[in-house]
Amino acid sequence: MTTRTAALIRRLDLDPGVLRVLSVTFLWVALTCTAMLIPIALTLLPGYEAWKFTTRDLGPALGLAAGFALVAAFLAGSRTSLKAAAARLTTALGLRPGTRRTATVSLAAGIAAGALCLAAAELLVRVPGLSSTPAAEDPRYTAVADTSTAVRLLDGALSAPVHEELLFRAPLLLLLTFLTTPRARETLPTPLLRHTAFTAAAALSALVFTTGHELGGPVNLIFAAFLAATTTALLLWRRSIVPCIVAHTFHNTAITALWLF
Repeated sequence: MTTRTAALIRRLDLDPGVLRVLSVTFLWVALTCTAMLIPIALTLLPGYEAWKFTTRDLGPALGLAAGFALVAAFLAGSRTSLKAAAARLTTALGLRPGTRRTATVSLAAGIAAGALCLAAAELLVRVPGLSSTPAAEDPRYTAVADTSTAVRLLDGALSAPVHEELLFRAPLLLLLTFLTTPRARETLPTPLLRHTAFTAAAALSALVFTTGHELGGPVNLIFAAFLAATTTALLLWRRSIVPCIVAHTFHNTAITALWLF
């Protein structure tokens, strides 16, 4: 930690615990911004018609990722503390399974949840009275209409799952980690208050995720709510973001394959 940085942090008079939470939070934001580079990079593929992201978003996404990482480094105060913050983030998100069996179970759980979501999606489109946007009018499909089969499958697998799960489900894991700390137990002294806080956060996350999926009509809105509930349940069980990403990726890839073949 430089003398100037230390002096500024002392002037801010922030509790060391708060600084640790803030550094982990800003690292999570930097990681999410980095994940946004995946769908942006897809727009560079031949025949891809940009609709949600364009190549012009590449610079801002890189800038935001670097900026939030620098803020996290500033709050951490030293290289050692930054490494510790990164380790805490990795642990909170469940990115390092303790054993091979844990990794296998999480992978299998993600695939099973993805298959469940696929079955739900197929059932929803058959419910009378529920409308959906035709593929020819849906920008998610028209964007890749002039690309190869490989690009379409790649888009289905990578365009949304990673950054959406990091954006909407990862904060719930960070909240779960915080709720186990002594500070959280002081702020929310009873289990009921802590459960209520998590439930409210999960409901808000699901609501925002669902309303962001209005493309495709009512069917897609209902399915988005189902996907949010399924991945949140998966997150609570496995305490990891990995099976959520696996489930989301499995579903999106399978839906794309069904559309193609």
